[in-house]
Amino acid sequence: NGVLYRLEQSVRQQERFVADAAHELRTPLAVLRGSLEACLNRSRSEEEYREVMQTSVAEVDRLSSLIEVLLRSASPQVESAPAIDLEAAIEHAHSRWVDRFAAAGITLDLHLEVATAAIEETEIGVVVDNLLSNALRVSPPESRCLIALKPIPGGGSLISVEDEGPGVP
Repeated sequence: NGVLYRLEQSVRQQERFVADAAHELRTPLAVLRGSLEACLNRSRSEEEYREVMQTSVAEVDRLSSLIEVLLRSASPQVESAPAIDLEAAIEHAHSRWVDRFAAAGITLDLHLEVATAAIEETEIGVVVDNLLSNALRVSPPESRCLIALKPIPGGGSLISVEDEGPGVP
């Protein structure tokens, strides 16, 4: 029974990893596809093509980093991450998303306090990107979305994404 239980737990862990990996990879791929399809819809200036290519290269870099994070998370060996400035990581995520929110008629605001955490910037980026992707999907036009960061007394940090949509289960 013990062997069967451990085998079942291992299979569930692998299934969870595959589901998580698929979910994490969909957003950057959708951004990349959307940028390239929009670029192909009409003729553009050389500068516009250059901008799309730069955005595409940045998304490919993000996908590569994401794959590294996913592979590390699948590894049984856990390394401790150095403490990073969460303000900079959240500002970076905001800069990646603010234009997409604006294009949908949604204002993306920031409220940041000084906070640090022992996490890789890529990992926190994945978490914030998922929250922002959900917020963008469910927010009505002409609404506001807020990314907030604050330290928690006694240690830790709280990152929240608030929107005016119906919510995500």
